[in-house]
Amino acid sequence: VNRGIIKLIEVQRKLKYFEWEDDCDEFEEYFDIVDIYEETFLALAKKADTLIHFITNFQEEYEFTFPSRILS
Repeated sequence: VNRGIIKLIEVQRKLKYFEWEDDCDEFEEYFDIVDIYEETFLALAKKADTLIHFITNFQEEYEFTFPSRILS
């Protein structure tokens, strides 16, 4: 989990733009990929009232269910 990026998201007062391009191939053996993404998306969900531009690009072939749970 990247606590630094999560903290950066949390301290933003009016986060309007967030773009995330990720390729975890090199780090796959060290991290639980789902945990990395889930905590970051939960932090972003708290900024939903100001976030107007949100782009993600994941290089892995995982099927994630948490974005749809967060967005619904």
